[in-house]
Amino acid sequence: MGGLDFGLGETVIDAGKLSMRRQMDPEALDGRYTVFYNACWPDGSCHDGSFQFAIDRSLSAGFTDLTNQKEIEIKMSEIMFKPKNIKVSKGTKITWVNDDSTLHYVNTDSHPAHTYYIEQNSKALKKGDSYSLTLNIAGIYPYHSIILTVALVHLLAVMFPHIPTSDVGS
Repeated sequence: MGGLDFGLGETVIDAGKLSMRRQMDPEALDGRYTVFYNACWPDGSCHDGSFQFAIDRSLSAGFTDLTNQKEIEIKMSEIMFKPKNIKVSKGTKITWVNDDSTLHYVNTDSHPAHTYYIEQNSKALKKGDSYSLTLNIAGIYPYHSIILTVALVHLLAVMFPHIPTSDVGS
């Protein structure tokens, strides 16, 4: 199971021991990647596993480009986030402001655990309340707010200054 390792730093297992994550090298090319792992269960048995994910930077073409701005504001208004999917630079301060009369939350995925990036989770935001966060690690940060039965799901892409776009076959 050779291949190149595009991971950086240590692999982190979440507190619930249900997910793992590791930073990706910014020079990792677009393509499909396979992660192989060995997991040991409380009963002492260990099992090999794998999963795949893809990097496709072309998907961010439809994002609103807010890179090179030090601070940006996302309004929660008319039961939606405005602007929707955005690209920002590393170190940008993002502030979500609730302009609706209903409560909103800024929650990381996945629902209901909200464990993808815990620091991204806000308290309940009443009209006029805001929540701010500065993201210093490049990546995709999915977030949502659950209002009644409507889920508002959006993506926040924190960009590296330079991202290669060559494809590494799948």
